[in-house]
Amino acid sequence: MNEIFIRTDKGEYVGGETIFGIVYVHIPQPVESKGLKLKVKGYEKCEWEYSYVEQEGDNWVKHTGDKKDKKEFFRVDIKLIDYPGMRCMFLGVYCVFIKRQAD
Repeated sequence: MNEIFIRTDKGEYVGGETIFGIVYVHIPQPVESKGLKLKVKGYEKCEWEYSYVEQEGDNWVKHTGDKKDKKEFFRVDIKLIDYPGMRCMFLGVYCVFIKRQAD
């Protein structure tokens, strides 16, 4: 089974910071491929619950609910390994250094 591990210099980044890391790829048997591309996206996600009481005529009514939101900040495709004209990635362990600025 092929494996991929990604190691960065820290766990969280904000816009403008440079992301440093290493991508380790272990291919124990040849696989049909012309290369390897890493797709990275940065986003924030939050969820919350709310409740409030509102007067409706002579009665007080309690309202509850929840909200979810997600905002994407960047999406990047990084070409890690490219074998133009080839149709196979050979067995082995590949280490690719990455340095990319977060938008």
